[in-house]
Amino acid sequence: MLPPFTRRSKPASTRSALGVAIANTFALVMLPETAHAVCGQQSGTYTTTQTCTPASGVAADITTLAGTQVTTTAGNALLVRSTNASSSILLNSTRVQSTPPTAVSAVQAQILGGVSGPGAALINFQSGSNLIQSGGSGLDAVAAINTNAGASTVLVGAGTEVNINNRAVGTERDGIDVNASGGGDIVFQHAGTGSILTYGGNNIWLKGALGGNVTATVGAGVSLTVDNNDPLSGGDPNIDDENDPQAGTGNHAGLHTRAISGNTTVSNAATIRGMGLNAFGIFTEGGTGTTNLTNTGSITTDGQNGFGIRSISTTGSIHIVNSGDITTTGDNAHAIYVNDNIGATGDISIQNYGDLVVGNATDPVGSRGIYVIKRGTGNFSLTGSGNITVRNGPDSTRANGIIITAAQNGTVDYSGDIVTSGPGASAIRLDSADGDATVNYTGNKLETLSTQAHGIYVTSLAGKATVSSGGTINTHSEGAGGEGTGIDAYGLRAETGGQDVSITYTGPRIDVNGTGAAILANTTYKSGTGAGGATIDNSGELVARGNRQRGIRALTVTANQTIINRGAITT
Repeated sequence: MLPPFTRRSKPASTRSALGVAIANTFALVMLPETAHAVCGQQSGTYTTTQTCTPASGVAADITTLAGTQVTTTAGNALLVRSTNASSSILLNSTRVQSTPPTAVSAVQAQILGGVSGPGAALINFQSGSNLIQSGGSGLDAVAAINTNAGASTVLVGAGTEVNINNRAVGTERDGIDVNASGGGDIVFQHAGTGSILTYGGNNIWLKGALGGNVTATVGAGVSLTVDNNDPLSGGDPNIDDENDPQAGTGNHAGLHTRAISGNTTVSNAATIRGMGLNAFGIFTEGGTGTTNLTNTGSITTDGQNGFGIRSISTTGSIHIVNSGDITTTGDNAHAIYVNDNIGATGDISIQNYGDLVVGNATDPVGSRGIYVIKRGTGNFSLTGSGNITVRNGPDSTRANGIIITAAQNGTVDYSGDIVTSGPGASAIRLDSADGDATVNYTGNKLETLSTQAHGIYVTSLAGKATVSSGGTINTHSEGAGGEGTGIDAYGLRAETGGQDVSITYTGPRIDVNGTGAAILANTTYKSGTGAGGATIDNSGELVARGNRQRGIRALTVTANQTIINRGAITT
């Protein structure tokens, strides 16, 4: 029996269960070496690279039959390479183990030639149970490289199992890498089962160029794990592997996409785990095209900057629909984090129906449930019903449930319970520079603890600010003297630089403890003119405790104020 890798032995109790299972699975029975393959069907056990590299203009293809095994210590294991023609690898119940001394991929379909030349790259796991393991100084476990304008496609059929383990030395050692530098479309579809495990690389990395579109669909039978910790310790920080290769700490994700000017479409149902610094669940990089991301899978991360969903765009729109539960426990690790660039013209919209749990009481920088920076001229909208829990402590700054910064119009229509803590925390915080800012909350509970605590805080420098809320709202500001001695405890707060402010509360009770007010409407935000009108309509009980607290407060310069109160006020 040939073990997959030679390494220092450790007590079985200290090994990663996942690592041991994969290592045992990949043990291969070696038979005498056979010659290099030619194009076409291959069957048998090989210890040298199986290569198909025909003349220019001729398609390259290899099809492995059930039971094929390839184990190499030099070069690729399976390689098809064409010039201005198609390249394809079709795998059926195939085992591959590659430990080369140089940065080459274990399974690789490659097309060379001019950008405008023909050629489609295809890697298709057709049937059976397929195992791909890469180590040594290798690069990616599976790679499709296309310099032409043809499509680049990776498929895993229904009923097919694919397990990939890439523990090669270095960073950017991915499980599956598709690089369509010629501008062709990328299609990735995994309808089968199995797992992908990488140490210092993306599980799935799809890189589109020019006008190529990127489409990725990953089914519920798939498990993705990104380990940015020490690779051979299985992510266990208590195991000292000083002589083992170290994982890279770049921005690695279970599913990572990039489109320069094409559109991005992602549909994920896989379970994703990110371990260590900068290990994400899903990461999309958009350019001028539109990004549509749908997630139903469970995502968990445990490291600093370990975002559940991270999406960026230079100028295009971003639309996210999430119904999967997301849990992050690292410092500055937001569940959903989205931004675009200055000059972007596209809209950003988010729908969240999954429960978001983020943060850790010992983190110096707070995590946020949903965090959006909308710099461009497009509008922003958030809707959803998922509960948001922020578990940061009294020293974790800016631990917001929802925080949105929009250059133009921004709207939030939400109904999930939100509980958060940490200095400067708000359950919902929306700020608009030049547009209107509107929040409508129809849920059961908003709760924020610690200094500068807000239930809902809405501001607009040049537009209107509108808040409509139900539910029970508790904001307790805690300073050195205990609860209620801190600054800024507000239930509902809306401010503008001179435009109208409107606040309507229909819930049963607002309870604030600390300097501030249960309800505050202000038209003098950031030295604004104060010319706008302030309207407050309250029908709930207001309990305003602490130093200099008020039940209802309106600030305007023109005295254009309308206050309707139907509830009891206790101060």
